[in-house]
Amino acid sequence: MGKTVFWAIVRKVQTLTDGSLNVTFNLPEDAIPEAAELMAYQIHGVVVDLTVAPRPEKQVRTGEQAGNVAEGPKRKSKWTTAEE
Repeated sequence: MGKTVFWAIVRKVQTLTDGSLNVTFNLPEDAIPEAAELMAYQIHGVVVDLTVAPRPEKQVRTGEQAGNVAEGPKRKSKWTTAEE
């Protein structure tokens, strides 16, 4: 288990009833190996050191651009009507 570096967007930060914090990150579609590594850590109860730093200013996504990392074209549900 070596050092893994990847970028992510903070999607949600919430306080749980026991007072602990839960942070949800969105990773890009090409971060499957990194996500698999995080899943393995979760399964085995591994505690990780986490370093967080903003990306260079020219790469920071803000406002409407900061939506879903993996957001693609909007798909219609098979249950939508023709008017939608």
